[in-house]
Amino acid sequence: MAQEIINVGAAPNDGDGDPLRVAFQKVNNNFTTLFGTGYFTEEATTTGLSPNQVVFEYPADSFTQGTFIVRSYDPSTVDMQNVTLSAAITNNAGGVKFTGYATTSEGNALCNYDMIVASGNVQVLVNPIKNSTIYHYIAYQITYESLVAGAALALESSFSSVLSTEGNVVITTEG
Repeated sequence: MAQEIINVGAAPNDGDGDPLRVAFQKVNNNFTTLFGTGYFTEEATTTGLSPNQVVFEYPADSFTQGTFIVRSYDPSTVDMQNVTLSAAITNNAGGVKFTGYATTSEGNALCNYDMIVASGNVQVLVNPIKNSTIYHYIAYQITYESLVAGAALALESSFSSVLSTEGNVVITTEG
């Protein structure tokens, strides 16, 4: 999403600036964009060989795509590995498609990874291949883009005359 500039008018109280509600909507949108641009971190622990252990989850209705860098390690050995997962949720939000790039940095590989949508959440799953306690450090960036229900569709600048309908019917997004 592009930065939204608040119109403050040409002079104080000239009535040409954005109304207070509109200005704060732009502030909220700018903060949403700002918080979606950095990496955040989580930690998780798995024990034993049970498959599909959840090490991370995020609400599917706030997920369009994401990048996950997972460092898995066994502190009792030199075994550790890194994997980068690049994921996108399916159009119906019922699944997630991902690509994983893994490198065993030292020692033996510890686990395999999977991603699914379950219980309304995008989940990163671990399938250990070593029967031990494995620690997972997850750095992630998730982006979410949503259409606002009922927002009028239009083109900016000199192309605004291209988008029109017969009888000047207003086009809106699906709710």
